[in-house]
Amino acid sequence: MGDRGPPLTVLVVTAEPPWPPHHGGRIRVARMVDELRERLAVRVVAPLEAPPPAGLGVDELPPTRPVGVLARVAAPRPRLGRMMFGPERQEVLDHALARHRPAAVLFAGSYVAAAARVAGVSVAVDFQDLEVRRLASLARVGPARSRAANGLEAVKARGWEPRVARRAALATAANADDVRLLARWGAHALHVPHGADAFEPSPSPPRGAVTFVASFPYAPNRDAAEWLLREVWSRLRRVEPELPLRLVGRHARQVVGPSDGVDVVTDPPDVDRYYREASLVLAPVRVGGGPQLKVTEALSHGRAVVATSHSLRSVPAPARAGVVVADEPEEFAAAVLHLWRDLPARRLAEQRLAGALPLPTWQHTCAPLVAALERLAPGP
Repeated sequence: MGDRGPPLTVLVVTAEPPWPPHHGGRIRVARMVDELRERLAVRVVAPLEAPPPAGLGVDELPPTRPVGVLARVAAPRPRLGRMMFGPERQEVLDHALARHRPAAVLFAGSYVAAAARVAGVSVAVDFQDLEVRRLASLARVGPARSRAANGLEAVKARGWEPRVARRAALATAANADDVRLLARWGAHALHVPHGADAFEPSPSPPRGAVTFVASFPYAPNRDAAEWLLREVWSRLRRVEPELPLRLVGRHARQVVGPSDGVDVVTDPPDVDRYYREASLVLAPVRVGGGPQLKVTEALSHGRAVVATSHSLRSVPAPARAGVVVADEPEEFAAAVLHLWRDLPARRLAEQRLAGALPLPTWQHTCAPLVAALERLAPGP
């Protein structure tokens, strides 16, 4: 027992590596940790792909072992939780709880909270997506086998996810509609929207790339990329052969095959450069769960966005002046072509973005979370 240090305030548990924070959920977890550390004693339980911030203690999670198909399908708990937080990771969490004695545990994702076991400690859960909604959306697209699997998981989620919410001392979500549903389930629900990093916006290059940034193995992003290439890009290439399309993000090359005129950038350490080089940014996602952080990022870089109605839900109200909405391929292609060719129109959209109220920072959006965890877990 001699290796025990002073009691921790909060142990943050995530099944995905938060660093490098170059997409979606990773950015959210990494920025939450940054803000919590300003006021609380924090340690993280997570797998690692890159070093954590200096001075932050991490209990590293090992790779997971494969889970049999029958076990994934038949178990009432979430398939994703069983795949990403199995016994070998539970063992690390048990050791971290015993050694560090946190006053509260914050789980990143309801499926992690459903798969993990903790006792004698206050639990907070960040519902990055509400799985009942995300899975129901995914059950409407893709191959029949995938639709059936997601449909089954959506049915299971209607059982386990409300229980996770009700048992938590605190439930947070990025989407206001999700917060209302959590409250209807009986949870102590708190709205923690996505924040924005501080960037100095610069005018877009006149003939730069139109850019889609995403984590491409994620099914909604993969569906969006396939739709973009199949339905939109073919139309654009016929009328504007000089227009460059760039797809940037995690495992992009593994998901996106060769296509004429498309620049594919896979696993970049930093995506800021690609926002700066973009003439405009695309948000073609049609299905999925909560708000897409990549949309907030594009707007914080001062870039006009062409988005589907689904992606528009991720746009803070003050920034909607910089977004053109289109759902049909012809409309989407026309909006992209107009903004790329018409520099004055694009500059006007960028000026409207610059003149809008600033997007909320992570410090601002996370302040209620920090305050709530302070009440749950007063420092030593």
